[in-house]
Amino acid sequence: MKYRNNLLPCIALIILLAAFFCTPVRAGLSVAGGKYMGEIAPGETYVHTFTVSTEPTDDPVDIVIDVLGFGQGADLSYIGLPPGKDTGQYSARPFITIDTSTFTLKPGESRSVKATIAVPNNVGAGGRYALINIHNKPAGGGLVSISSAIGAPMMVTIKGQPVIETGYIADIKAVLKQDGKTAIVTTFKNTGNHHYYGATNAVTITDASGKQVTSVTLDPSLTAIIPEATVLFEAVTPIPLQQGMYTAESKVTLPNGTLLDSKKMTVEVTSTSAQQTLIIPVTQRTPDSASSAGPNSDGVNIIGQNSSSQIMVKKTYSPGPSPLMTFGVFAVVFLLKYRKK
Repeated sequence: MKYRNNLLPCIALIILLAAFFCTPVRAGLSVAGGKYMGEIAPGETYVHTFTVSTEPTDDPVDIVIDVLGFGQGADLSYIGLPPGKDTGQYSARPFITIDTSTFTLKPGESRSVKATIAVPNNVGAGGRYALINIHNKPAGGGLVSISSAIGAPMMVTIKGQPVIETGYIADIKAVLKQDGKTAIVTTFKNTGNHHYYGATNAVTITDASGKQVTSVTLDPSLTAIIPEATVLFEAVTPIPLQQGMYTAESKVTLPNGTLLDSKKMTVEVTSTSAQQTLIIPVTQRTPDSASSAGPNSDGVNIIGQNSSSQIMVKKTYSPGPSPLMTFGVFAVVFLLKYRKK
């Protein structure tokens, strides 16, 4: 009995130590000057340089850099596309190369990376887009690992070629939100050949008698809308709308006053409208914010950037206790109770 009582605390200590050493290490990274937005003529080559660095308090990190296609989510976030899914005509991925794709950074160390953009002679007009995905190999040797990633947008305007900025409103619907307010959701597509910033959505609601009930104007979008992208504008009415039929007029304009499209549609507000869709709001964005687009098909998180020509973004994923740590805690509690018996 005495031997057993001495042995149990030792087992508990071993479990806790194992859980501690198997928890993931902290990893983070920063990128300065990652975003490129400029003009390059057909047949010309431009070398864009950016710097990847870590803080002195960070752990050593193995960096991996990939050139991905530039996709866009319905909430205007940027999404990295692997080669198999990067099939759009406005892709810049095929003519961007990186001078180094893997390297290791020590704590507080930085390294410059060169991205060569070689525009073909027959590239065509408008804009070409890609995302340079800078991420670390998952850190930690336990059951839980963490990974940081930064997506640096490459936004090339073909110099000397016509730029077309057009758009199309495909649909307008009413969605009842959980707080009882109503959102008028406009489905909008960039039908031009170039991206644009600052698109604004304005919605006016009238009832069955033609009387204006309310109106909403969203803040200008701080992320670009790229060609062929379909996004959702969610205009939440300041007052709840009673159930019934309404006419919603939606307009999307650019900062210079250019009207991209305007459409009127009949929308219905019902008690089940909330079951139709779930929209991520795009109206509240701070000027320096980076919006996470979530994991792509490769499981790497891409971080969308704002319109600034320089970026400095650091994103570290901090998971909670690992499963082994949790198991260790429960094991200690169980063993201590067992010892008392």
